[in-house]
Amino acid sequence: MPAAEDVNGWVGRLRTHGPKDQPTRHQAILLLWALGRARRQDQRMVRWSLVREELAALLSAYGNPGNQATPEYPFLALYRSGWWELEGTAEEPPPAHGSRASQWLAEHNPLGGLPRDRYELLAGDAEARGAVTGLLLQRFFPAATAGDLAADLLRRVGLCQTREPTGEGWDLAPGDVLRRRTLHERFGGQQQGGIATPSRSKRVLLFEYPEGAAYGYNYDGWQPGGSYHYTGQGTEGDQTFTALNSAVLDSGRELHLFKETADTVLTYLGQFTPDLTEPYRREDAPDRNEEMRSVLVFHLRPVGDVTEPVASTPVAGATGAREIPVEASNVDSFASNPAAGPTRAERREAALIGRYVTWLAEQGQLTVRHLIPLPGRSSSNYTDIFNKHTRELIEAKGTAARSYVRMALGQVLDYARYVEHDRKAVLLPTQPADDLVSLLTSHGIACIYETSAGVFARTDP
Repeated sequence: MPAAEDVNGWVGRLRTHGPKDQPTRHQAILLLWALGRARRQDQRMVRWSLVREELAALLSAYGNPGNQATPEYPFLALYRSGWWELEGTAEEPPPAHGSRASQWLAEHNPLGGLPRDRYELLAGDAEARGAVTGLLLQRFFPAATAGDLAADLLRRVGLCQTREPTGEGWDLAPGDVLRRRTLHERFGGQQQGGIATPSRSKRVLLFEYPEGAAYGYNYDGWQPGGSYHYTGQGTEGDQTFTALNSAVLDSGRELHLFKETADTVLTYLGQFTPDLTEPYRREDAPDRNEEMRSVLVFHLRPVGDVTEPVASTPVAGATGAREIPVEASNVDSFASNPAAGPTRAERREAALIGRYVTWLAEQGQLTVRHLIPLPGRSSSNYTDIFNKHTRELIEAKGTAARSYVRMALGQVLDYARYVEHDRKAVLLPTQPADDLVSLLTSHGIACIYETSAGVFARTDP
């Protein structure tokens, strides 16, 4: 089965026709119709004679003004895009344009539908289905020209169902897809930011965005056991219990969680409530300026039906520290931010580690590093180097500046609690000030430093 990450490429390979601000929608409408069937887990392959009238009605209602409602065109055109299968005839179908297409379909009446692997992914993974839906809307229904029309189409094909309203008129079902603007038009609330509190109801609307990782939102998502972690609002400095963050823990409010699966397009994951035992935890994460800060990570539990949780990694802290290759991960400089990429200091540190590992290897000494799951937390730490020959635990820094040496001291003492070792050391690119060497050795930590390119000396306790 293909991975959910493949969907961008799938939609990107679809050809568009017509003006950029008003592309022809025939293929998108057929695919949205098929996605609705996948969501309901209806039969995958359907006879042309059963599709034709329903598709023609959709094209008439939601196609571009002036375009003919020709259902045979997308039924055959998608076959050549990898998005559509045809069964029931051994004869190669004709081009999608022209009178021969309609005649051929009438003669053969083939079965048509999504390829099995795509159908199974999109039927079972609400987020992948939401991503495809959102990308189709982006490309074929620009919000400025077709926002309301697209919202109505989603309801008609079953991708944004309406059901009997629950408390105060809530009628969305988990897996529904809609634009954020449409959501706020219906239910109110702030139209920007990760948390919205509509004034006319006791709801809190939570939004998870892919770009959140760039602001340190690295903890969000499904967790083992079916809970969902959600980082509070605030992209700079320590997060505090502002009115919006406090609303998440307000027992009198309903929490409704959405995930952006394409630009301005949301998939509704379902209703949640804070965990009764541990409703939130403080975690460390970088802010928008890549400065470390403390964030609020809320622990949410589903209420009723939700989208199927995505399989996740085992609970951090369940297995203890384990060895991994030195080159298996990016440098863990005070807490790296993978979404933003390595900083200059991290790149210097990585280069220093590489030179030292090579120097040790030339002496026949094997090195690894350790992944340390943090007990009771959803995150892990990575050590820099572990010399298996001497059983020395080593923390590296890309500069011998005082603040970095002090930071390395704290880190190696922290990691030493989890990794069995005989010796501890800090690795630096130059010899630091004498008092810093004394600081390290007074704590039983050796100071290793580079004397020339790829050559190292040390001061032991």
